[in-house]
Amino acid sequence: MTLGGIKRKIIFNTVLITLILAFTTTAILSISSGRLINSTLMDVLAPFAQTASKSIESNLHILADRIFLIADNSVFTDENVAITDKQQVLDHAASGIEFTWLALYTPDGLLYTGSQSSPQNIGGEKFFQLMKETKNLVIDDTKLGNQGLEIAVGKPITSSTGDIAYYLVGSYKYDILNDVISNIHLGYSGHAFIINQDGQIVAHQNTDMVKDQVNVAELYQNDRSFLQLTE
Repeated sequence: MTLGGIKRKIIFNTVLITLILAFTTTAILSISSGRLINSTLMDVLAPFAQTASKSIESNLHILADRIFLIADNSVFTDENVAITDKQQVLDHAASGIEFTWLALYTPDGLLYTGSQSSPQNIGGEKFFQLMKETKNLVIDDTKLGNQGLEIAVGKPITSSTGDIAYYLVGSYKYDILNDVISNIHLGYSGHAFIINQDGQIVAHQNTDMVKDQVNVAELYQNDRSFLQLTE
């Protein structure tokens, strides 16, 4: 082999080894940086997500506390109090809170007295069945009503004998929850939203998602890792 051939072989081997080392180093750095980024994001986003969920939870507690406070009025279980007087209590309670309607319902789910826009019968509603089963306060999924998106919150009112006398149900304007959701930002483009147990979006900064009852299974059908979080 001539001197020129040896030189070319040395150069070729040197370049080949350099390329192999470069590709290997790049691959290792790429994998390592990817894991480091994921780990960093988890460390940063986990407490932020926890704070965001607590913010939403606190807001829902406020909605629930208002219903508890109204339901605690003894006029609702006093048989000597006329229906008109009970309605006055409801009107007074609704005047200072963002209700779209507030009403009392019989144990069968029929309207006893309430706001003019109150549904006449909630007996077929899922949240009414949950109130009957749990005998406790229930927050319904966001629904589209006559005045836009609403969130109904209901609580049984028991008589002195322990029987259900009425169900107090108040429907809040969705704006109360939407203001909280819209102010939660995760990084540059991330945002928060709420889904129910069936995967339906019940709170989102894009209200059309809520109105159209979009399901995350449809929205993120190509993102299996995300859908696993919702299962």
